[in-house]
Amino acid sequence: MKIICFVMIVTTMVGDAAKSEIRSPISVCELLENRLKYDGQIVAVRGVVEGSTEGAALIGDHCLRPIVTQGYTWPNAISLSYDLSLDSPHTVNFTRNFRQIDRIDREARRIKQKYPDVKIAYTYVGLFETRAKLGQATNLTGEFVPAGFGHLGACPAQLVIQTVRDPRVQSSK
Repeated sequence: MKIICFVMIVTTMVGDAAKSEIRSPISVCELLENRLKYDGQIVAVRGVVEGSTEGAALIGDHCLRPIVTQGYTWPNAISLSYDLSLDSPHTVNFTRNFRQIDRIDREARRIKQKYPDVKIAYTYVGLFETRAKLGQATNLTGEFVPAGFGHLGACPAQLVIQTVRDPRVQSSK
């Protein structure tokens, strides 16, 4: 009986890992253009990461249809996170692959040391989250500011990271 339970657990874990590895990545632009369709789903998305110590985001270049709400044009960016937003209706039911994430981070740092001016594209797999009604808030000076995801609420969506793969130097087009 113990052997059967062990085999079932291992099979489930391998099956979950395989599911995240076989997803074909979509672009940041495609994901944002269809953001409500993908909300709450596990996706693989490919893009260039830009960030600072305050947060990182996958950037979409030259998206054809920007997201505009209440006259505000959102950046073509998906915030990267390890946690759901506080008001999220979604749940994370996957195991994060920290070993893979660390390995890819080391590989990307080696590339950046050798070629400091290049951009690196990654494929991130995780739970995609957005809101049907993205909004704006008013800050203390009376300015309208975005109320989305990530640092300063600047992104129209976020990806709760499960794993990352395939760091490659982005070709300049």
